[in-house]
Amino acid sequence: MFTGKYGGHLHPDTLTKIFGSIISKYGLKKITLHGMRRTNTSVRNEKGQDIKTISTSLGHASIISTCDIYTKVTEKQIRQSLEIFDDLIYKTMAPSIGTNDYKKQE
Repeated sequence: MFTGKYGGHLHPDTLTKIFGSIISKYGLKKITLHGMRRTNTSVRNEKGQDIKTISTSLGHASIISTCDIYTKVTEKQIRQSLEIFDDLIYKTMAPSIGTNDYKKQE
């Protein structure tokens, strides 16, 4: 919530226009305020902040909205997930086949 010069509420369009003019002035890639909110949520999630903390800070009653609407799984997260899976397979499968010839493919 933002207030005007004399403490009254700003109309949502006012902030949108101000934000848009800043984007234009500095030649930045166009993004909406809501887009900034989503980006912030995804970055915080990627950096490891727990989803409940993110959800609470956004004012969501449930983490379901945060997960389903606001977060995006990034390429970095996909790579990390695959690396975890690869390590799991390497540590469990290589000893069971009785060889040390298995090497992770980079």
